[in-house]
Amino acid sequence: MHRAGEEPVPGHRLVEFLGQGKFGEVWKALGPGDVTKALKFIDVTGQKGLKEFRGVRRVRDVRHANLVLITDIWLLDEAGNVLDEKALVHLEREGYGHRGDLDDTLTVAPDPAKRRELVVAMEFGERSLKQVLEHYKKMGQAGIPIRELLDYMDGAARGLDYLHKPQHAPI
Repeated sequence: MHRAGEEPVPGHRLVEFLGQGKFGEVWKALGPGDVTKALKFIDVTGQKGLKEFRGVRRVRDVRHANLVLITDIWLLDEAGNVLDEKALVHLEREGYGHRGDLDDTLTVAPDPAKRRELVVAMEFGERSLKQVLEHYKKMGQAGIPIRELLDYMDGAARGLDYLHKPQHAPI
């Protein structure tokens, strides 16, 4: 797990741990110019991780009002070093750990016991749906008012519909 104050990727300092899921953790961070961002750390050890890496790279340039904007992505090797674009292109073509002539980072297959991470920087939302729910519960309500909740669900559906349009279909 990371720690507040760390700078795991250039120019991005971790401020507050926000949560953890099955494949990683999310942090509030300050990026260049003290812009608040969310940094998601995803364990990409193994071929399943490479698939996740490829998926994030595919949607990084998708723009829609109901989708969180991905501002940057990095792939970190076992030592926490950021792999450069040349290495990323090689990884997409050959897979992580392929014995190639690119550089020392890729000439030796990585140790599967060591964690590699995909770091995704995203715009930081005003508040999560969980925070909205907690707000209404503190006000003595049972939950989020139905009209407001339906607005959130409508927005999520619009974002998903956009992602599933043919121009975003797998290549």
